[in-house]
Amino acid sequence: MKKRVIFSFLTLIFLIISTLGYFGFSNLNVAKSLKDAIRNGQLNEAIKESQNFSGKYGQFQGFLSLPVIKQIFNVFGLDFSANKSNYQQLIRALPYLAGVDKSQRY
Repeated sequence: MKKRVIFSFLTLIFLIISTLGYFGFSNLNVAKSLKDAIRNGQLNEAIKESQNFSGKYGQFQGFLSLPVIKQIFNVFGLDFSANKSNYQQLIRALPYLAGVDKSQRY
């Protein structure tokens, strides 16, 4: 019985870590595409990538709001769900905040 509980707990931890890794690498790829679009001055592409990144962030927050996972993150003080909509709006506004639609002078 004790071995089953330990095995179940370790399996749950492994699944959480692997899912977080998947979301992390997925978000990194989208963020890199957004950075490249902003750096190249492509407004339409940057807007599309920022919306994609915002959607991926929403999926990530949806995963983090699952009851067991939310409790684990609350123990460590890592609950960002209260500001989810603010972060998504900020991500969507990144191309405009970076000044992609304006001429660049250095």
